[in-house]
Amino acid sequence: MNEIFFNAKNGDFSCKLNEYFLHSNYNPQKEAERFVSTIESDFEPKYIFLTGACLDHTVKFFNTKFPNAKICAIQYSKSFEKYSSNWAKCFYIDFAKSLKDELFNFVEEEDLNLCMFLSWKPSENAYPKEYEYAWNEIKDFVKMSRDVLGTRIFFNKRWVKNSLQFCLKTPNLLSIENIRTNLPIVLAASGPRLKYFYNILKENRQKFFLLAVSSAALPLIHAGIYPDAVISTDGGFWAKEHLQIIEKISSRKNIPVFATAEGAFYSQLLENSSIIPLAYGDAPEKILYEICKIKTAPALRNGTVSGTAATLALNLSSSNIFCIGLDLSSSKGFQHSQPNQQEIRNDVNDFRLSPLENRCAASTFHSASLELYKNWFIAQSEKLKNRVFRVFPTKMPYNFNLGSICNLNENEFEQALNKNFSNLGEPKTIQFEKQKLPSQTERKNLLINYFNKLIEETSQIFNNKETLDKVPENIEIWYKSFVLTEFANAKHNKNPMTQEMYSKIIENIEDLILIAEKYEPE
Repeated sequence: MNEIFFNAKNGDFSCKLNEYFLHSNYNPQKEAERFVSTIESDFEPKYIFLTGACLDHTVKFFNTKFPNAKICAIQYSKSFEKYSSNWAKCFYIDFAKSLKDELFNFVEEEDLNLCMFLSWKPSENAYPKEYEYAWNEIKDFVKMSRDVLGTRIFFNKRWVKNSLQFCLKTPNLLSIENIRTNLPIVLAASGPRLKYFYNILKENRQKFFLLAVSSAALPLIHAGIYPDAVISTDGGFWAKEHLQIIEKISSRKNIPVFATAEGAFYSQLLENSSIIPLAYGDAPEKILYEICKIKTAPALRNGTVSGTAATLALNLSSSNIFCIGLDLSSSKGFQHSQPNQQEIRNDVNDFRLSPLENRCAASTFHSASLELYKNWFIAQSEKLKNRVFRVFPTKMPYNFNLGSICNLNENEFEQALNKNFSNLGEPKTIQFEKQKLPSQTERKNLLINYFNKLIEETSQIFNNKETLDKVPENIEIWYKSFVLTEFANAKHNKNPMTQEMYSKIIENIEDLILIAEKYEPE
């Protein structure tokens, strides 16, 4: 860009691009003040984003009118980078990156309705492509945040109940004694390309630690390949089906499962299999773990179990991570490697007027969830690129890249395994140790006592009409689980709890007490 910076007639700093004045040639401060004065809002914003903001003349007027808001700029040109110190945050348009993902990583989805997006009009004609791109990305950001928020509101209560049952019902929890292996980790996802690696995995089995996402466990075991560990994080009802194979073979082959407490699991798995608890550190599970004295391994929350697995693998190994079956795209035929537990379930409902082909056809269409997962890897690719590799069958290369993450064909993958193993010296694998925990009866009583105390504290907050911006973090976690958007709005506006909020919170806590009271340890 060829922006020209100069002093306006009144001495203020101004600028122009070609024939377009981006700020007033006479009085940029007065122009900025008038712009802000025209803005009307029926809510108190937490974030204000000004697209094509250019210089920061508007910031002080925004701060006066909206003192509790973070004033952010979405700049169309890097030329303004050195004039950006007064913005709370600056984003710069780069067509090779995703503004949508940058915004999503910056704004918590519960704060979506506290965001205000505005456009600095002089920039719209000066940067037409950037203007169109920015507002399309903002539209996509709003849609993605709304979808994630809807998922959280719908599932939050289920995730909390899952976490409670996890802490009550798991007698065989493991901790990691030696958290790092010097073997590379092969991370198996369940894309259709997974099946092309079975021979390489069998022939080189002693040369790597095999970590499988839950949906890849059945096809691997069916092929005679047993993972060293499986990871499951999904709290959805159907997710637990993928782990049936682990519970089924537990009497003859003990495969430990890395699991978040909020995930969905059959009781038999929790009671009969070995579980290594994962902790995001940002949900009620964190509190429940502490109450029950459960040791955890750290995990990174994101939309896909493969992403969580990749970051976990980096902590588990000092070597490289090789991802197989990480297709992240629509495909002809089955969406997942076969056999797949959910396909087995759905297969019984196929008949002449609703055949298998109808279900498979859906996997050929664009998938918003796969796009979200792909964009997560792309956004994280600079952090992952030196140690995480995506492997593809030579005859089926990927038609897109995951940002800076390097793609390897199957021959390069096998060569890397052999080279690493020959230079390894003595292989060291991960050691799992059984945790010494309070008995299940003791955990039950500890949890019931905690929830009764939480009811007392909530009643005190409500009766004293305390504003929710002063609620301690350990209590805020629960309120966000039960009344997410209502709490976010009340906290930002420094309002007290309403009667409706109070009733919902108490009702949910009492439900948790009832679950704990009904549980009878064997």
